[in-house]
Amino acid sequence: MRKIVDIIALERELQNRIEVLNSDNVFLNTNGATNKINALVERLQLVTSIKNNFEVIEWLMGNEDISRKRLLDQDGA
Repeated sequence: MRKIVDIIALERELQNRIEVLNSDNVFLNTNGATNKINALVERLQLVTSIKNNFEVIEWLMGNEDISRKRLLDQDGA
């Protein structure tokens, strides 16, 4: 499984790629440009959700260092 730093890096790279594409007038005038950007935005939203819930995902994957009690602790959220 990937580390949280990999997820953070991917999130940053997706944000940068979307910004570049949104500022590229040549790209924006091509067929399907909006669909391609929207696909990257959806991927970014998924990656952000994974990043925000990484501890839960680790727990689901069997990380014994994370307990249900820890996941339920509102002070740790």
